[in-house]
Amino acid sequence: MSSNNAHLVTGICEAITCGDKVFLLEGDRHHWPNNLKEEWDELWHSPPYQVITVKEKLVFLGKEYSSLQQAGHILDYCVNKGWLPKMIFAEPPKHKEYAVSSDKLLEFHAMLTYFTERVKDHHYMELVFGQIDEGPTMDMSIVESTRRREVFEEAGIMTQAQHIGFSDPFTSGRTGLTTVTALYKSHMEIKDMEVVWAQVKANRRPTGFEWRCPIPWYKAMIVDMRAAKAEKAMQETCNGKWYPFQAHPRMDKKNKDVISKYI
Repeated sequence: MSSNNAHLVTGICEAITCGDKVFLLEGDRHHWPNNLKEEWDELWHSPPYQVITVKEKLVFLGKEYSSLQQAGHILDYCVNKGWLPKMIFAEPPKHKEYAVSSDKLLEFHAMLTYFTERVKDHHYMELVFGQIDEGPTMDMSIVESTRRREVFEEAGIMTQAQHIGFSDPFTSGRTGLTTVTALYKSHMEIKDMEVVWAQVKANRRPTGFEWRCPIPWYKAMIVDMRAAKAEKAMQETCNGKWYPFQAHPRMDKKNKDVISKYI
């Protein structure tokens, strides 16, 4: 792994470690077990790329939303994205004006609940990762500020980290731009991190009905979009635990590739 860099940086990764252990977080995105993706895709004219995960009720930005209310907002978002559930639209509508009964909306929520349950043990296990909001940069002060923000959002802590290098360069087939991720490593005592994480859980998930969906369907709600984006970001990770410092079976390719650099 090289500490020299000739490429723009688009993101950060930090491994929070203690000896041969690394603290991994369960993300809101998921793998597709067995034939679940085919089952999911079959229910849509054009399917969302991940399950829209739901709960019996949602507490978001200090307000509670029922199953019926969630389903209405989710459907509005889906229609705007062109994701059309067949249980509501026998064929794609020619316009975006539509009326749906409460019974149909509850049936839609029940379908999402079924798939939420099916993917609950298949969420990605992750190191701290984050994109640089300002865009690709060579300015390491921007990279460092991104690191601090992302570690706090995902792990609930401010760490002192060592910059140890960069990921392998990646060239986008769409833009032709070659970029890297800046890699960091920090140390926390096992018990100290467990105390921190318990407090994070208590502060961020006091009701147990907080946001958990990877898809930002709050954009179909009448809310403060900046506050909504921030609250969703705080809920992207949960179930943080110490694991052996190696690739985890539930990691995605990006995490597996990067953790091999640390090892």
